[in-house]
Amino acid sequence: MLARVGSHVRDHFVGYVALLFLALGGTAGYATVPGCSGPCVDSTDIINGQVMTVDLATGAVNSTKLLDNGVFSVDIADSSVNTIDIANSAITNPKLANNAVTSAKILDGTITQADLAPGVGGATGPTGATGATGATGATGATGPTGATGATGPTGPTGTNGTNGTNGTNGTNGATGPTGPTGPTGATGATGATGATGATGATGPTGPSGPTGATGATGATGATGATGVNGTTGPTGPTGPTGPTGATGPTGPTGANGTNGTNGTNGTNGAAGPTGPTGPTGFAGAVKGTSPIATSQTTTTTTYTNLTTVGPEATVTVPASGKVLVTLTAYLKTSGTAATDAAYMGVSTNGLCPGTTGSGNFAASDTTALSREHGSSSDTGAVQASATYLLTGLSVASHTFRACYRTTSGTGTFRDRNIIVIPAP
Repeated sequence: MLARVGSHVRDHFVGYVALLFLALGGTAGYATVPGCSGPCVDSTDIINGQVMTVDLATGAVNSTKLLDNGVFSVDIADSSVNTIDIANSAITNPKLANNAVTSAKILDGTITQADLAPGVGGATGPTGATGATGATGATGATGPTGATGATGPTGPTGTNGTNGTNGTNGTNGATGPTGPTGPTGATGATGATGATGATGATGPTGPSGPTGATGATGATGATGATGVNGTTGPTGPTGPTGPTGATGPTGPTGANGTNGTNGTNGTNGAAGPTGPTGPTGFAGAVKGTSPIATSQTTTTTTYTNLTTVGPEATVTVPASGKVLVTLTAYLKTSGTAATDAAYMGVSTNGLCPGTTGSGNFAASDTTALSREHGSSSDTGAVQASATYLLTGLSVASHTFRACYRTTSGTGTFRDRNIIVIPAP
């Protein structure tokens, strides 16, 4: 409390001194202050350093009350000097710290050529001539082959061929199987029952059951006084009967009676009906002239003979006008396109390529053994056979000859053979 009073007195010392003078009624201690009609206090009445912040009215200290150059940085609160507090053109170069002015502090479009140091921001020179075109880079590696496309839909079914002529009647079928066996005759009468065997002897009597164990002897009691004789006690119960002895063996079985006579066999059933006639089979196969093993070639794109003609086979076509032809060979082509192929066809009139008409057919790709090169880099050769049913042939003797061609490059053939089979 004393500390608070002391502080208050110090802060208001001048006021208390003035009040004391007024109370004493004195005037000699006051200075004459212009504009002051009564006793007034001037600077000489105030002890140096005794005017505090609280003694100053708000707005009482203005620019005229401040000593020139008397306000220092420490007297100004941080961030309290605003643009309005700075006179125009008051900020000169010495007032700016090095690197204090950044691009953000410069008004856009206000830097002129005169503001730039010599050699800075000169006019842009003319565009230099275009340089020579660089050498073409090496061709990149070929990308991987794309995946094989999906298999196309199956083509439409071809029209049915004309019906062949009816085959000749087949030979009579084999005799039908034997009819089933007749029913079994009646069973003969049962023979008389044999005599009953004698009864076996009675088995021996089983042994007696074991005697029960004797109970332990009780301790001898003290001898009592001799009593009167008691009456005789009842007879004890009969012991249990021993187990029955084992059964004796069974007597021998009596002799079997004689068997009755067998019944007579039933009569045979009637013969079954004859089965239908089977279809006419193929006639024997006709093999062509000896297989030709020699490797021979052609570059002809139409069917022709090789150096060694054939092979060929001569066959009489039956009334059906049909034959089965099988072509066999080792063949390949040197063509490189995927569709390049070598063909081994067949002519029905002993010529190559032969003629079509009057019941004959020329060699054709549709009835040929072929080998395409395919899409791989080297498909290679193949040893293969192809079989076709030729129809519409004239009923006569025909010479079936193998003919050859290639679509491109060289066609090579060896181990050639032909087989012809008349068909019903």
